[in-house]
Amino acid sequence: MTRISAILVSVLALVAATPERAAAQTRTSDHIANEWRNAKRAELQKQRDALDQQIDALDTSVPSDVEQTMAAPIPAPAPAARVVAAAPAAKKDVAPPVDPGAPPGNDEDLGKFAGLKFGVGISFTLDSGDNDRVTEASLVNGVVRVDDEDNGRARIMLESHYFFTPDWQWTGLQKGVWGVGPFVSLQPGTDNIIEAIGMGLMFGFRRSSGKESFNLGFGMIADPNTRVLGDGVFADRPLPNGETEVRFKEEMQRGFLILSSFSF
Repeated sequence: MTRISAILVSVLALVAATPERAAAQTRTSDHIANEWRNAKRAELQKQRDALDQQIDALDTSVPSDVEQTMAAPIPAPAPAARVVAAAPAAKKDVAPPVDPGAPPGNDEDLGKFAGLKFGVGISFTLDSGDNDRVTEASLVNGVVRVDDEDNGRARIMLESHYFFTPDWQWTGLQKGVWGVGPFVSLQPGTDNIIEAIGMGLMFGFRRSSGKESFNLGFGMIADPNTRVLGDGVFADRPLPNGETEVRFKEEMQRGFLILSSFSF
């Protein structure tokens, strides 16, 4: 009986002491947590202070290589060397040898037309046919009026010639530097292969020191497709009875030709 009573007393004492022990353990855990937080906070604050010091030092410091560059004196630029270009040697034109017997104007570069070789010339033609060359005409109050007449025309023509060189002087020119001979010229067309063709007599004059020559020809020209007023239609006259429009036709016309060309 006495033993049972002792056991009960011990149990009751243990039960009474349990809340106090739990409270003590709780206080001990909180204290340990606070100490850990305080220690961690102090460590982080120390690291933060160290980083702030490094940042401040970085803002005010200058790298050593930059300091050396700033301290080193900048050398003055060396004076530019004066370069004197050598004067080019004078070029002396040497005229090619000229064969005094060669006819002038036969050595130029020629163009081609339908496989044939021709030179290029500038010409003026004056129509001498029975009818005027008419480009445009209109009807004003029943009367035919010519708006564009083209009897005189400047053209670019292809030409080919051959010169004979006489053995005597002429107008102070030495023999071999001038010649005379026939020429043939033509004007290529767009609608027609040949627009006009001419021929005549040409004179050539060559420089004595080279192959350049000036050629001048005189002759006749034929235009196979010349536009003129139609039959029964005349300029400055009324149209034939029953007609209301100006008629045209194409016919062959002849004219005078002056042609010049240059040989090099």
